[in-house]
This record gives sequence, structure tokens and C-alpha cells, in this order.
Amino acid sequence: MRGVNDEDATDASPLPTAFTARNVMLYELPFDRPVIATGDDVTDGENAVQELPPSVEYS
Repeated sequence: MRGVNDEDATDASPLPTAFTARNVMLYELPFDRPVIATGDDVTDGENAVQELPPSVEYS
């Protein structure tokens, strides 16, 4: 399966099995960038401009 590491213990050194602790971990990572939705209508190639609300301190 693409994006999954089936076995993480392949680099263990050659020691007796009784004295060796091994952890097998399964990773599931996406190979693409997830879409982040901000609520703004922005087409590809354009930047969203963040407008700051009016502030009493700086007005």
C-alpha cells in the first residue's frame, strides 16, 4: 500500500532475540498536501488578503 511503512524494525542489530526489544510501528501518511479551507473565495494563483477589524487603540 502506498504511503504505509509496514515494518520499522528492519534496522535492528544482530543480537540474541531474548535480549532484543523490537517495536513494529505502522505509519499512514498522505503523499499529497491537504487542502486548508479558510472560508474565503480564492481562485488558484491568487492570495487572500486578511483585513484587520477596526481597533479603538489604533484609530
